Amino acid sequence: MKKCKIVLFIIFLNNYLFSVDFIHIKSYMLKNSKELKVKEFDSHIAKSELSIVNSQYYPEISIGFNLESSNSLDNSSSSTSVGGNTLSNDSLQKSYSYVNLNYNLYDFGKLKYQSKSQEYIVESEKYNYCSEKKNIINSLLESYYQARIYQIKEEYLNKIIDIKNEIYNYNKKLFNSGNISKIDFMKSSLDVAQTFSGMSENQKLLYEMLEKISNISTYKFKNQEKLEPLLPVLISNKKSFENTVNAQVLKKQIKSKKAEISYIKKDYLPSINLYSKYDVYGSDESSFSDSIKDLKENSYKAGLNISWNLFNGFKTSSQKQKAILQLKQLKEKYLLEESNFESQFNILNKNHELEQLTLKHKKQSLELSLLNSEYSHRLNKVGEINKIDELSFFVDKYYKELEYKNSEEKIAYEYIKKSILLEDEIECIVD
Repeated sequence: MKKCKIVLFIIFLNNYLFSVDFIHIKSYMLKNSKELKVKEFDSHIAKSELSIVNSQYYPEISIGFNLESSNSLDNSSSSTSVGGNTLSNDSLQKSYSYVNLNYNLYDFGKLKYQSKSQEYIVESEKYNYCSEKKNIINSLLESYYQARIYQIKEEYLNKIIDIKNEIYNYNKKLFNSGNISKIDFMKSSLDVAQTFSGMSENQKLLYEMLEKISNISTYKFKNQEKLEPLLPVLISNKKSFENTVNAQVLKKQIKSKKAEISYIKKDYLPSINLYSKYDVYGSDESSFSDSIKDLKENSYKAGLNISWNLFNGFKTSSQKQKAILQLKQLKEKYLLEESNFESQFNILNKNHELEQLTLKHKKQSLELSLLNSEYSHRLNKVGEINKIDELSFFVDKYYKELEYKNSEEKIAYEYIKKSILLEDEIECIVD
């Protein structure tokens, strides 16, 4: 009786009240993913860096105001300059205000290439966001598929346990009447116990996988919520790494690095800056407020500054060499990613081909098992075989159905995985 209660409890667990499909969880994840929210900041940070670079196109304007008290230690009233410092010998309260303007008039295109390099980084981060989106969709698909396999197994183990429990009861009657040995009876009991153990382990793995899905997607499952089967999607069999998100990321990074090399080379050339300064000055012997009232135009100057860094300890040449090496590395990485794409594409194609063949064989095996179970039922009715032999055929039928369902799920999984790989673009929501 105790075993019967356990069976009823496990069967109750399989009576799902709600269901949810992969598309719904994926949509929920894309709206609420913590990983995507973190990744989105990279794009915004890159845009801020571009704004910082482009700020150099504008003049720098600064203002200042000084209040100063000077007291001469001798009685003279004069000033002198030593080493660039002005030494004052007066005793006054002073007010001084100024406006400075500096403008990068011409730098032989250095700022243009620096800005272009950062623009490509901004574009690269947009595609990086899309690549991250693709990665978490793949992670969700993998976990969803595994959870589906565990749910399918749970469904059929419930049916198998029900039949094995019935076989156990028949064997118990046969043992009590002396028609089978204790060893045969114990084998039946052990078989039921092992199937129960397999069910418990399967439920543990299913729970862990559902928790993983919740962690990836932030979707919270309701009690007794079933995952709907994966549905194959229509995909073209085209094969082009060039149009994939990962390829676009590397292309933008390569263009950015080329622009960076161009602006590093411009460091060998001079830069021309325009500057100007406007001063007002006021003073009084005893009062700061009176010195402010005394403020009046003092001087104005403007000029061109030509700066040419002739030697900086090979810093520029080292920076250029580093950027050239990084460019070569990115080009090699592009070839590596392209090779990985080709390999993954071929593996998915081969897996799909083999899984289709496997499904065909499993379907034939299932059809044969169905015929055997029907035939065994007729044989039992006419007394050719006993009830235990008939039930054993039904156990085999459920195992064959389980294998067939798993193979169907695997094919749908392979279809979706291939569609994600071949998708040219995944919509980017980062502006």
